[in-house]
Amino acid sequence: MNEMRAEIIPGSGVTLHFSLTLPDGTEALSTYGEEPLTFNMGDGSMVAGLELALYGLRPGMEQTL
Repeated sequence: MNEMRAEIIPGSGVTLHFSLTLPDGTEALSTYGEEPLTFNMGDGSMVAGLELALYGLRPGMEQTL
């Protein structure tokens, strides 16, 4: 049986690691090696544009912006 894993929708609890890099490739900020970031979609704690990029993703997927 193929198990469907829930996708990120408004109100979803999300836990993720992320890194921000500058145009020259220098890492400016990262949660790798630390605790991941956890928030609820739409609670105002995350930048709206980042939330938009996460909608529809499923556990284990990666997104590059």
